[in-house]
Amino acid sequence: MQLGLFSTKMKRILLFVFLALGFWGMTWSQENIKYDIEPNVDQVLKKHREAWLNVKEISGYRIQIQALSGSNSRAKIAGTKAAFCGLFPDIPCYLSYAEPNFRVRVGNFYSRLEAMRYLKDIKANFPGSFIVKDKVFFTEF
Repeated sequence: MQLGLFSTKMKRILLFVFLALGFWGMTWSQENIKYDIEPNVDQVLKKHREAWLNVKEISGYRIQIQALSGSNSRAKIAGTKAAFCGLFPDIPCYLSYAEPNFRVRVGNFYSRLEAMRYLKDIKANFPGSFIVKDKVFFTEF
């Protein structure tokens, strides 16, 4: 003999009906979303994009693969740069001079983590390579 208002079978049917109505209500409510957007947001976004188009360099990271000073150092550095560009044609390579050293630095990395992803592969061919903080070219937008 069962005590209570509803039988087990009836409870299951009611549970199913309530769940079905709940899911239907959730999907119906997601179809009728209205956004309350300020009227000047498009103008602000446009000005934001225009401002970033004027930015050429930002603070980021590069990988320094060699730095030399002394006689014939420029020619040696140019050879290192050519060797790197041959091995990694997709990574930009830069030769720079900061007295008294000529340096070869590679990449335009926005985060240290991004630079570390490439460091392992580069160290296989250039063992003295390390990550340095530098101004990098901004190419987004």
